[in-house]
Amino acid sequence: MSSRLSVAALLLLCTATAAGSAPPPLAGAQVAPACRTSAIPYPQNALTAAAGSLWLACRDRLRVERRSPAGTLLATVRTPGFRPWAVASAGGGIWVVDRDQPVLLRISESTNNVVKRVRLPEAPIYVWGAGDAVWLAFDGSGAVARVATATSRVGARVFVGDGPSGFATGASTWVLSHRDGALVRFDGPRPKPLARQAEDDRRTPERMARAGDSLWITGRGLDLVRVDPATGAERGATEIGAAGIDVLAVGRRLAAISATDAGARRGDPIVAAVSWIDPATGAVLRSSVATSPTSLTGTAVLGGKLVVLDGLHGRLLTLTP
Repeated sequence: MSSRLSVAALLLLCTATAAGSAPPPLAGAQVAPACRTSAIPYPQNALTAAAGSLWLACRDRLRVERRSPAGTLLATVRTPGFRPWAVASAGGGIWVVDRDQPVLLRISESTNNVVKRVRLPEAPIYVWGAGDAVWLAFDGSGAVARVATATSRVGARVFVGDGPSGFATGASTWVLSHRDGALVRFDGPRPKPLARQAEDDRRTPERMARAGDSLWITGRGLDLVRVDPATGAERGATEIGAAGIDVLAVGRRLAAISATDAGARRGDPIVAAVSWIDPATGAVLRSSVATSPTSLTGTAVLGGKLVVLDGLHGRLLTLTP
């Protein structure tokens, strides 16, 4: 795969440099402060958006931060003895997990307090929001469980594959597992297996988004792969660089976040660029290039804009499609 950057992105970078001001870490991004993380493994889902705010899982500080779109600290929710690892929003609440504890926290959007502490059958690795439910992924058992936000009741664990790590929702719900490439679709309580995604020592399908008439998958060693949501069959691929870190839908566009060559080799979430994709054609419309070391420890969509949490450097980077 190539690490070529779009002409538009290079022109944007050169224009900023010629103007005599230091360019932002991602070309065209607005920069705001955030909490930092320094421990390996680095989180990937430490940011969500709800109630007009950004919510950050601040593992090193044992707290969740609520910040305005401009990065102003609005509230601090302390979680003593609990290290927030991943965070999601659904059903009027903020849901937080600690990868080392079998516990799910619910934070009220209105009071900024922990209002529910739910015991789980095992420690979760991810939490994802989907309308009136949140979904938990368990790395140890290769299972997911649905939690009804109205009652906080945890449903039965359902096996989906080895290492569930990608999630997408729409008319159905899809879960992708990175170690064996298993892709399943939920239209009810039981999953339907779809075509297994390519994986080997070089390729790891990790993240997924639903946009247009397709599922979009990326990960270590992968470009952006377009998949039939009914069957899992590959429809095509879009070149995005050395490897993909994440992908998500932002309005009528897809944002595909790619890794640097060094980050791809190590499996570290070091950003090379954010590529804006037309989901109707799979074409790259333009790219925002990283001009200095930038990590990805979380993403969110707020006000029609993409927000990237760079936890290693303590900043929020906001991009307009």
